Amino acid sequence: MGCAVKLAVNLILGVSIQALGEAFALGARAGIPPARLWEILSDLAVISPSLRNKGGKIVQGDFAPSFALRLMEKDLGLIVEFGRQVGASTPLAAVAQQTFLAAREHGWAEADYSAIAAWLLDQRPLNAG
Repeated sequence: MGCAVKLAVNLILGVSIQALGEAFALGARAGIPPARLWEILSDLAVISPSLRNKGGKIVQGDFAPSFALRLMEKDLGLIVEFGRQVGASTPLAAVAQQTFLAAREHGWAEADYSAIAAWLLDQRPLNAG
């Protein structure tokens, strides 16, 4: 039961941080600087304490790992597999796992899992100019 709870928690963390990253990317493409968008989003009820903590760091470009992106990608894969085993549909986890995999393959593996936002903003290797 403990493993199932851990996977459930990481499902929420992984999908929600990807959603925040997509919001930053959408806003940036529409001309809203991430810092300005974060000023607006950070006070909304839909921003969990975890996202509130990570959002400010994303804007600052602080991706010092508290939980590496590669570990979130691994857990999202485990969530999809566990979902198959128990008959639970996990389409959001499957899509998020593929996004985290792409970021990992472009050098973001050891950055914090919140670096998925930076990947979604730029979609380039970590050390590319």
